[in-house]
Amino acid sequence: AGLLEALLKVQQLTDDASIAPVARLLSYIRAELFDVERGVFFGRQVRSRPGVDPTWWTDPTVYTDRNALLILACLQAARAETEGPGSQDMALAAATYMMEECVRQDGAVYHYVTESGPQLPGLLDNQMLAALALWEAYQLSAREEFASAARQIVRWTETNLYDHKNGAFVDSPEDSPIPTWRPTMKFADETVPAGNASAARLYLRMGEGEGIV
Repeated sequence: AGLLEALLKVQQLTDDASIAPVARLLSYIRAELFDVERGVFFGRQVRSRPGVDPTWWTDPTVYTDRNALLILACLQAARAETEGPGSQDMALAAATYMMEECVRQDGAVYHYVTESGPQLPGLLDNQMLAALALWEAYQLSAREEFASAARQIVRWTETNLYDHKNGAFVDSPEDSPIPTWRPTMKFADETVPAGNASAARLYLRMGEGEGIV
């Protein structure tokens, strides 16, 4: 996702709408990371045994934060009218899956979805990235259900994660069963942008059309 956004920026700066690496990367995403049956992006690809086994393993787990970032990148490619295999179709399909399977009815967002169901709701970065991806999907498609889901996520996050004393969001609900591999991050970046930074980005973007401060 990050590489795609960087290449799209290069394309914009060079005014070259046919930059080859963008099309190649989109082809790779479509062929290797997009689950056509579910309409969502796989979690990741890793080598089975680095240095020993050259084959790759595809993680079937759906991670909300990673899907949100790739949705945003693919929507950016669609806006740039980049020649590539269905960036808009992939993004809107993944946004639909995320809205239906990763967002609880009250607006809490699950961190990941496995065969046993969705897990670990209410992490700030997931909340904000999911809302941002759904809002951008709404901007491109004009599908009101995306906007409604994004607003519901924001309402849950403001109610359950906003610390009025400090003027910022906490990383997770107090009763969240944070696993050992996921320490509370507060305001720091990890493998995705920090939740408060994503919150600022979301509010600025939504405010462009709705007068939100």
